[in-house]
Amino acid sequence: MLTKRLIYVVAVMLLVISCSESIQEDQGKIVFVQNKRLIAEFDMRLELLREVENKTAAEQELADSLNMMIEKLEIQLTNDNRLSSEEKNLVYEKEFRRYLKDKEAIDNRVANLEKEALELVIKRLNGYIEEYAKEKGYLMVLGANGEGTILYGEKSSDVTDELITYCNEKYSGK
Repeated sequence: MLTKRLIYVVAVMLLVISCSESIQEDQGKIVFVQNKRLIAEFDMRLELLREVENKTAAEQELADSLNMMIEKLEIQLTNDNRLSSEEKNLVYEKEFRRYLKDKEAIDNRVANLEKEALELVIKRLNGYIEEYAKEKGYLMVLGANGEGTILYGEKSSDVTDELITYCNEKYSGK
């Protein structure tokens, strides 16, 4: 009697296991991609970074010239014997505040350009990833960002290289 029950329990367990495996196969595969690598190696990002660098080169030159101006002012004030120390400090502080304000404005413009470029890249990648997943029949594409989101993944589930190639080909029109 106990043997029949044991055989029955084992048979039911095997049936449940085989059913769950076939259900998992029918639902598609779950894969992951290394986010940082995908973004870093996406051609559109590289092109936009070059554009941002070209646009911000003039901004950087302006920031450098502002920096040189404040350094020259400091030297001039140090060598100027007509002004008292207090007057020199007031002049320097006024110009330095203006320098900081201008530098902050430049830094903000550069940061906004970089942010806008990254937003365009992410938007484009999200569309490509969705197309890719549908073409491959994937149930889900998870992002591994190196910060503990995915603690372990089989190498066979890592589609980073394939997805980088796919996205770059889509971007280039192939």
